Amino acid sequence: CTEVERLNLRDCCHVSDVGVLSLSQGCPLLSELSLSRSDMPFKITDVSLMALGQGCTQLSSLSLRGCGTITDAGISWLSKGCPRLERIDLTNCTKISNGGIRYIGEECSKLKSVVLTNLKQVSDVGLRYLADGCHCLENLTAAGVYLLSDGIQRDFGFEGLQAVSKSKCAHRIKSLNMHGCLHIQNVALESIGRFTALNTLILSGCTNLTADGITKLAKSCSQVTELSLSGCGECISDLSMEALAHSMKYLTSVNVSNCTKIGRRSFAALSS
Repeated sequence: CTEVERLNLRDCCHVSDVGVLSLSQGCPLLSELSLSRSDMPFKITDVSLMALGQGCTQLSSLSLRGCGTITDAGISWLSKGCPRLERIDLTNCTKISNGGIRYIGEECSKLKSVVLTNLKQVSDVGLRYLADGCHCLENLTAAGVYLLSDGIQRDFGFEGLQAVSKSKCAHRIKSLNMHGCLHIQNVALESIGRFTALNTLILSGCTNLTADGITKLAKSCSQVTELSLSGCGECISDLSMEALAHSMKYLTSVNVSNCTKIGRRSFAALSS
């Protein structure tokens, strides 16, 4: 099957480096590959990423969700060999740090979608690397990346969401998921307000948001159609819901579950 272009091996937990090595040698046209897994009796390691970088140079979409043994070294080999990558999912690849994200930013300029969920060693610096190199970025998921701050400006420039908001991809980003990023506050919301193409915004579990920040966000992101503020605490009240309803006229999906401060005025605002 040397003509295979798309292969889904999700939860095929007995697939190991040996299988991926054979795949890379026999399927040079492979463009989409999923190695997502939740159980790991056999591991996918950096060896697999080296093999893909050498043999599957046409790769445009790769899911490594749950491959927790891969490291920055593997990401280096992969990104250098697969510069056509447009989508990559690194959920729960917890050994990857800012160094790995730097390789992606430097080598994968065509990247449109990146998922960094639960990468505990990635910080504002990692987002800057993406902003510097991935000018086509449309979808960014950084859920559970708890090292992300509200915003940092250093002598040499901006970090984190501030860097993304001032980059060439700022007007391309359509979907942003920052679920559980506990340090996000008003500065980060101001940065998000510069994403003029944004239509999906997930801020659930961001417990340090303020009512004033939400109000300003509503005015600057009026084009958003899907919004999640679930579990954001007391900042989600009747007042902030009225601001959202007044400014975000195109909303089709709103999640404010576990927001105990909303009442009748919120429903009246949403239905008016």
